[in-house]
Amino acid sequence: MTTPLGDRPDSPPGRPLLLIVDDEPINVQLMVMALKDQYALLTARNGTDALRLMKEHLPDLVLLDVVLPDIDGLEVFRRARADATLASIPVIFVTVVTATKGQTAALQLSAADYLIKPVNLVHLRLRVRNQLELRRQRDEIGAMNRVLASRNAEFERLHALLRQAEKLESVGRLAGGVAHDYNNTLAVIIGRVELGLLRTDVPAELREDLMAVHKAATHSAEITQQLLTFARKQFIQPKTLDLNATVEHSLKMLQRLIGERVQFAVHPAADLWPVRMDPTQVEQMLTTLCLNARDAITSTGTVVVTTANRVIDARQCETLPEATPGAYVQLSVTDSGRGMSPGALSHVFEPFFTTKGVGEGSSLGLASVHGAVRQNGGFIVASSAEGAGATFDIYLPRSQESAAESRMSEPVAPTR
Repeated sequence: MTTPLGDRPDSPPGRPLLLIVDDEPINVQLMVMALKDQYALLTARNGTDALRLMKEHLPDLVLLDVVLPDIDGLEVFRRARADATLASIPVIFVTVVTATKGQTAALQLSAADYLIKPVNLVHLRLRVRNQLELRRQRDEIGAMNRVLASRNAEFERLHALLRQAEKLESVGRLAGGVAHDYNNTLAVIIGRVELGLLRTDVPAELREDLMAVHKAATHSAEITQQLLTFARKQFIQPKTLDLNATVEHSLKMLQRLIGERVQFAVHPAADLWPVRMDPTQVEQMLTTLCLNARDAITSTGTVVVTTANRVIDARQCETLPEATPGAYVQLSVTDSGRGMSPGALSHVFEPFFTTKGVGEGSSLGLASVHGAVRQNGGFIVASSAEGAGATFDIYLPRSQESAAESRMSEPVAPTR
């Protein structure tokens, strides 16, 4: 940790702070006279006071005598280098010409520089100026490196999010094409089976087989429909909705699905903005998210559904690659279950990815929720940590038309 030059309450703006450590008053006086016009100065007579003043004031540079009455200058230097807050402060040793051992030790300890007593005041000012300039350059380079490291980390994070979005888009196109063809084939199978079941001359054993085929084909059609939803190719009939009313309409059904061992709560926001979406899709999303939340709770726990108005700005969109700035209605489902690891969270919206056991689901639920949200111009954010539950936040664009206006504009079926 370093403190910018001159940016200190006891140092006038633009004047770096120096600490002079020497037990000889005449040496201190000479150095003060040479430096006082350009720098703010502190002085110490021993190593103990020097370390205390360094910690209290974080000087920009220290002039340190090697021979001191209590702790010698070399030990003061070692202790300063061992302290993270003092380690970057440059130190110029001041020694006598006969103390070659001290000079060698100072250089081995990587001191910034050293001066020989009696100190040449011209050399003193020059060495101090050079070391302060070197420190300023190091500070600038360090700041630039921190900015670059931060930008590189942000770039890597956003690039990873972009790759994930592109992968989901590619899988969605593939899934949509396959599901469309498969759905046509299933329609033929289901139609033929239903025609067979209408016949009265079908033996009982064959009728049971036809019913089993019909059940399997219908289940396959449901999975295909989920694939189409993920691929955003599901046929929808959007309407302007009050999400609070839609959630309330589904409340009893959701409570039955979740069961008694899990506490279920709804916190609707007042004056919630309207959204435009197929109400069937909203019910499917709520059902999927609440069932997933229930399954994540091993014994007892809570599932909470909340709504809120949200405005997303350009700065927030930098961390939300699927978002665009604007007004949204947020629909959130939070559980107190086992949560997910970062690795699982990064794949949570991929089709056929699951944290459940074999045979516990088609693994298309969250993928279809993602597809439905994207089909309606919104985005979804999942957050979780192992042992800390999970939250799924759905953001749907605010509709400029109210739910009441939408109902008035709907065509009325003619009376017979």
